[in-house]
Amino acid sequence: MARKKDGKDLFEKYFHEEYQDRWPHLYHAMQADRQRYISITQDPELTYKALIGLTDHPAEGYHIDPASMEAVLALDIQKGDRVWDACAAPGGKALIILRILAGSGMLTVSDISSSRAHRLRRNLEQFGIYKNYEVNIGDMIEMQCPVFDKILLDAPCSSERHWIEKDMLDDWRVGRTRHLSVRQHALLCRAWDVLKPGGLLVYSTCSISKKENDGVIKQFLKKRNAVVKPSYHAEKSEYGTMILPDTHMGQGPIYFCVLEKPTI
Repeated sequence: MARKKDGKDLFEKYFHEEYQDRWPHLYHAMQADRQRYISITQDPELTYKALIGLTDHPAEGYHIDPASMEAVLALDIQKGDRVWDACAAPGGKALIILRILAGSGMLTVSDISSSRAHRLRRNLEQFGIYKNYEVNIGDMIEMQCPVFDKILLDAPCSSERHWIEKDMLDDWRVGRTRHLSVRQHALLCRAWDVLKPGGLLVYSTCSISKKENDGVIKQFLKKRNAVVKPSYHAEKSEYGTMILPDTHMGQGPIYFCVLEKPTI
């Protein structure tokens, strides 16, 4: 069994095997401070404001990595859609969805943690111009039939950049990635069951682990009949799209895959 102090070495070995010669550059990019942000403002005429860096007293608004917006835009949300943000806290992507819906349709947001759901509700109340949303506290919504036109599953993941930023790599273990990939697959299958035929589901993470990204999609496609929709930009993976900080001006990491549910 690895000792606690071996976590960083295990981390380095694991991802060097995945990314080979690219790994030192990617690791360095994830160590660097994030420099580009999108601020979601309360002004409907200025929905998104680009920010370069953040000071100790950042401009007013809810700040997110621009890469996160791409996963939402990949859902191709139309006015009138019924949308589920299945793991929504703290709420940045949900705020973007509300701006796209512009008061039409309905957004359902969920989080398993009551404390995170409280923060989610607070952010929606503070920064959401539109109020066409409902908050659900629980692991997944208890519904027995397809009800959503679009679903965003931004699944709980290893979030390796946060581990680097918070200097927590001594505690990192490969088993965490394996455990999360099993949970992610279960969440994806459950979300798929309440997606309408013809609807779109975007599976996303902020992990760089192939096991948590394409690996989950590969396992899912063995059990469900789904069409993988091609991505229109960024870095292609086997099934989805990667936005990684070494090639996207420090943005990310974000992985997303667009799945369409057949009508027959």
